Amino acid sequence: MRVFLKNIERGLPPGSGFFVVVNAETGAPLGVMQENRFMTDLRTGAAGAVTVKYFTTPKHEMIGFIGCGAIGCTMARGAAAIRPFKGVAYAVDEASAKQFTADMELGGGARYAVHRRWYGDNFDFDSYVGTE
Repeated sequence: MRVFLKNIERGLPPGSGFFVVVNAETGAPLGVMQENRFMTDLRTGAAGAVTVKYFTTPKHEMIGFIGCGAIGCTMARGAAAIRPFKGVAYAVDEASAKQFTADMELGGGARYAVHRRWYGDNFDFDSYVGTE
């Protein structure tokens, strides 16, 4: 996986990754797939879901995310697939928090609200995960 940030200006995905599918017995290559972060994001979300399943119990009701980008979304969806939860997700800016909120309400099965808090001269935007 490589990231090429100038691709955003070109209207291209910033990530460029490849998967090589090989024969399980011989190791011979069967195919190459350019995935542009999609599979990477899904794999990361799945790893988070496995972690929630095997390293937490239902008494662990709170989950947290630092960042509200694509990986944060797949992690939240993966965790929600295991069981309902309450949590908090922190974003650098309000637009990211609002987008995370909208995405999660559509596909995450929980309702979210965006809150603002002051820290000196800086805003800290965060999305609190709720079930109401």
